[in-house]
Amino acid sequence: MLTSAIEGHYEAALEEYGKAIELDPNHPVYYSNAANCCMRLGHFEQAVQMADEAIRLNPAMTKAYYHRGLSYQALKMH
Repeated sequence: MLTSAIEGHYEAALEEYGKAIELDPNHPVYYSNAANCCMRLGHFEQAVQMADEAIRLNPAMTKAYYHRGLSYQALKMH
């Protein structure tokens, strides 16, 4: 996880994960961590999209399911 995210700077972290995704769009951890940042910023629909992509790339990524589930709950889609 980026230092920005650890320090609670989720907008900066989300921007950095976006750059990382551009460089390596097949790395599911980037999408899962971006989903976490989106969630913390209240961007739940975007969090679901990021989590879905992480899951598509790695169906065993439990953290992505967790982020998606919390986002669904926030969107009342559970």
